[in-house]
Amino acid sequence: MDLSITLPYLDISTEYDVDGRILVVPLKGTGIFKGNITNTKVEMSGSGKIIDDLKQKKYSFIQVTDAKVKVKVGDTSKINVVATDSNPNARQLVETATNFYRQNSKQSVELITPIIEETGLEVAMQIVNQIAKSVPFNELIVD
Repeated sequence: MDLSITLPYLDISTEYDVDGRILVVPLKGTGIFKGNITNTKVEMSGSGKIIDDLKQKKYSFIQVTDAKVKVKVGDTSKINVVATDSNPNARQLVETATNFYRQNSKQSVELITPIIEETGLEVAMQIVNQIAKSVPFNELIVD
């Protein structure tokens, strides 16, 4: 099974809470991450098996057992991070991190792409397998 998808527009909005450090510099802050990412391409390939669960489901269905995914993130120039806590250091850190990202967006995306791929694959397999359980295998095959 091979799948190719182009996501023309992703609208992302999430809250963040950071508490860590880079070298000896403490990082602590909360805020909102928003972004519009365009033209992201996802290539997925996988294999599966037919599950004969005739006692419980009364039909056979497909289950994805192994899959690989490759993501090519599109334009990320419309990403914005806003610090919401009152700590002035957090606001300065967000500004510095945002400037760093804008100056190094390609390298930053390359660094986080494996995390996106791994997390996306786990979520996608759960969704696909949930959907596949509800469709009898004999209804997927058309003569």
